[in-house]
Amino acid sequence: MKKKDLLVSGLALFAMFFGAGNLIFPPYLGLMSGRLWPLALLGFISIEVVMSCLGIYALFYAGDGPEAISNAVGKKAGMLLNSAAIFLTGIFIAAPRTAATTYEMLVKPINSHIPLWAFSIVFFAVVYLLTRRQTSLVDVIGRFLTPILTISILVLIVIGIMSPDGKIHQPLTSQIMPLSIQTGYQAMDIITAAGFSLILGQNFANMGLHTRKERLKAAAGTCFIAGLILAAIYAGLAYIGAALGVPGLKDVSQAALLVAITSQLLGSFGVRLLGLITACACLTTCVGLFGATASYIDELSHGKIKYSKAIILITVINFIICNLGLTRIIKFASPILTVIVPPIIVILLLLLASKFVKAQLIYQGAALGALVGGFLVMLQDSFKLLPIVKEFPLYNYGFGWILFAFIGGLLGLVITKLKPQPVKETA
Repeated sequence: MKKKDLLVSGLALFAMFFGAGNLIFPPYLGLMSGRLWPLALLGFISIEVVMSCLGIYALFYAGDGPEAISNAVGKKAGMLLNSAAIFLTGIFIAAPRTAATTYEMLVKPINSHIPLWAFSIVFFAVVYLLTRRQTSLVDVIGRFLTPILTISILVLIVIGIMSPDGKIHQPLTSQIMPLSIQTGYQAMDIITAAGFSLILGQNFANMGLHTRKERLKAAAGTCFIAGLILAAIYAGLAYIGAALGVPGLKDVSQAALLVAITSQLLGSFGVRLLGLITACACLTTCVGLFGATASYIDELSHGKIKYSKAIILITVINFIICNLGLTRIIKFASPILTVIVPPIIVILLLLLASKFVKAQLIYQGAALGALVGGFLVMLQDSFKLLPIVKEFPLYNYGFGWILFAFIGGLLGLVITKLKPQPVKETA
């Protein structure tokens, strides 16, 4: 794989990962952690960057994209998990949320008289035009959209670092690591791993990379580049939040905090620049999600619903859901993601050890345990129905489900060991 192609691939993955949520979380962490912002950054990166990139690599290491998950937990369970992850991100939650977020941070501050439905028509028309050709997807993102996004963010970060008025205050919370890990968990892109691995796999095939060794090397390089850029940008944004965020802003929303900091730095021009950054971040993420979802539908239907038709269908559904508004989308997304994300995390982490973890029952038990644990956590977090959940190990870190995953995997291992082994016939 040529270095230039590897760079384009890495930039494309970075842009697909980097949505509006990735933009607004680090400054908030910087504000809350103050002088200890590097510690908060470390916790956030360990979840948001490391686990997301490892998830992509794990799928290439253990197989080839979503197929690796199906091989691990079984065809039916794998199809359900892959479909849930890809459809939730590409159709029902993440993709329509990108348009709604862009409207809130770009259009509304400039002209509140423009209705959401009018803006969403334009937004999704652009996304459709950029994704209708499957083979050009990575090039469109990596060569054109990503440079605009990256340069815009760097301008904001550099101006923030050079600002002479920044005074880093004392931490506003004593729970810095729990906060940073929980925030990384909320922003985590690991749920997109299956879909984005499809796009990368198709791109590698177009480059003539067909052997496992070639594709694994390309995946490692791509994830390394994407992860490095993400970590660097998160560091700059966290520093801006620590240096320019004032304690009085701790109760405002994360988006409002970033708008306030940007306005402080650059005035009305800065707010418009932030709008451009948000638009680019949301557009690149939406393009990646559309392409991944359409490719998956084509593959899942065995070509009965072609990529070109799937893109049209996805565009229409996204337009409808987007017009529910950002608040409603976030509200119904939270309990769903609390349940579906844990088993995906567990499977991807186990796939990294697939050389040693081979028994399907271990994957199935751990995934089922994580699903049950995530469901119990959701009952408490969203509906306050199960207060005992607060006593679960690591609940305060966003991993209240992990004990159930461990128990489920352990049971799978025990059952595997107890199963009668086939008797080898002797001559």
